Amino acid sequence: MTETKTFEDQFDHDPNAVYTDEEDIDLGPDDELADAPPKPVTPKRPDNQLPSGGGCLGGLFKIALSLGLIAFCYFYISAPEKFTTVQQKITELLAERTEELQSPSSVTDKPAAVDLPQATSLPQAVPGIILRGVGTLPDFSTATKNNPSLNSYLITADQLNFKTLDTYHDLLTKMITEWTGQTDPKKIEQITGLPYKQFFNQISVSLLSQTVLKQAGLTPSGTNKIIVQDPVQAMASVYPHLKEAMAEKQTVRDQLKTLEPVSSFLVHICRDGSECLASWDLLIDMLGAKQYAPILEKTPENIYRSAGE
Repeated sequence: MTETKTFEDQFDHDPNAVYTDEEDIDLGPDDELADAPPKPVTPKRPDNQLPSGGGCLGGLFKIALSLGLIAFCYFYISAPEKFTTVQQKITELLAERTEELQSPSSVTDKPAAVDLPQATSLPQAVPGIILRGVGTLPDFSTATKNNPSLNSYLITADQLNFKTLDTYHDLLTKMITEWTGQTDPKKIEQITGLPYKQFFNQISVSLLSQTVLKQAGLTPSGTNKIIVQDPVQAMASVYPHLKEAMAEKQTVRDQLKTLEPVSSFLVHICRDGSECLASWDLLIDMLGAKQYAPILEKTPENIYRSAGE
């Protein structure tokens, strides 16, 4: 699209030209303007001429400047040692001022450094691990909303393997204490509505099926069956892992601490079935712990008690 030119754009002229009545100005077709009188020309002021009223002040400034230069020269000639002292003093003052300007403390518009509080890293929940609450005790996931540090127990449990199972019982005891907010088994029973041993075993079986036992190929079912495999299949799957882990322990107590969590799990899913328990007896015998079978089946908590208890 062609831009419409204004009259001033179409008019070809030199804006810096100064026209006088002695020049022949061609006005084009506008003949009625041919006899118009020429425009008055304003005389141009010389570059070195001051405006009206500025000549007096300019003259005074020149006089003062001249007197200052004369005084400076006289001072330099008559007292050169004083001139040198003054020169040094001025140099020192300039150096001090330069250091102040370069110093970080002299910058006033720079925001002061603020020590921000470090973000506290809270343990995140382990996906897929579900522990149900009983009685007035909320589900574990609900409890972690008010106490995120509880997630650290699930993280640790999820990192266990068969060789570190000897630490499982102690970990679970501390987790239940923080989950319930109680250390006294009797008070925990009031909260859960279950005998402490039953509640402890119930949580142990659920957590073990979702962590360590998966490393042996067992699959948690999320139902009362606990795992997809039947008890005998489970025993066959865990046997080589338990045998290897127990062989690395130096004491009988540590061997039993490694065996107990899985043994109690198997007794739980056998549900007093005679054939299942017979398979369990065979497993304990093959692992070299036949003499401890009564304790493992009836009172596994005694394995963790010290001699004085």
